[in-house]
Amino acid sequence: MAIILYPPTIDWTWMKQRPQQILSQFAADGHTVYYANRTQTEEPLTEVIPGLYVISNWDIWVSEELPNIQKTSHEPIGIWCSNPLLAKSLPYHLVDWVVYDCVDDFAEWHPYEIEIFQKADIIFCTSERIYKRIERMSNLPIHLVRNGYDPSMGLHLNTDTTTLSKPILGYVGAWAPWIHLSILQRCAQLPTAIVQVIGPEFGSKFITHPTIQFLDNIPHFKLNQYIQHFSVCLIPFRINAITLATNPVKAYEYLASGKPVISTALPECRAMSPYIDIAKDMRNFVELVEWRLKEPGDSGSRIQYALSNTWEHRYLEIKQHLPRHFLS
Repeated sequence: MAIILYPPTIDWTWMKQRPQQILSQFAADGHTVYYANRTQTEEPLTEVIPGLYVISNWDIWVSEELPNIQKTSHEPIGIWCSNPLLAKSLPYHLVDWVVYDCVDDFAEWHPYEIEIFQKADIIFCTSERIYKRIERMSNLPIHLVRNGYDPSMGLHLNTDTTTLSKPILGYVGAWAPWIHLSILQRCAQLPTAIVQVIGPEFGSKFITHPTIQFLDNIPHFKLNQYIQHFSVCLIPFRINAITLATNPVKAYEYLASGKPVISTALPECRAMSPYIDIAKDMRNFVELVEWRLKEPGDSGSRIQYALSNTWEHRYLEIKQHLPRHFLS
């Protein structure tokens, strides 16, 4: 079994995404994981699930605790890094291997990737676009492993048949600059529906609108209670360099609910067609929403797609690509 370190990138409780999911899978498979929060405090080491410990004072832990682990442990120690901005500060001298998991394609990250390409042993990425970009830049082994669905959310078990007075057009995710606000405003003009936004502000401020509800960040384990009431699930992203490389976690969660999903023309969502409906433009997006309010379509096939693409499936893909000596 291995000891795996995840340096401070996102807090354990902030929008459960790929890092939390993948590292949880490592822990469930018997490995020991030390997950560092981005927010640094004096909180003690906390075991949040069996085998996974959250670190709130990374610098102190690396300088005082990690050397002892390195000296006394007979297990391989690795770094799982998804933030290249940390490349220069990682404790390479105390570990046996480094994985770079490229989850986003932010242009400001590219210069820092050069450093981590030099230190990493293997690279994983979440989308075809990222894979092709990195393939041109590095000779390291690189593998495309997309995002997935967490069955513990229970979305695929939804039996709620409550009829709401108005259908809800729902978006779950960060309220970020790549959200196409005009699309949501057009959807909010539909006389029979309201738009619901669930997620924290991330580089953009919430607006005031009579038929758009902003619910801020909802804990991951409670999302089922909201998504099950959506009539149509939305991925209203602008098309830009970031979103062209995005494989949205929310897409798998939406599909697990069996609800219809409408997306702008993101390549990774196109790859999920026909389970996701792809809009050609803003007008077509609203047309598809109106259509799916009348004709929801085949919920069973959507649910099955999500269950065929869980985080456990993704972990098994990752494990297949990791050299045996990394983990034992």
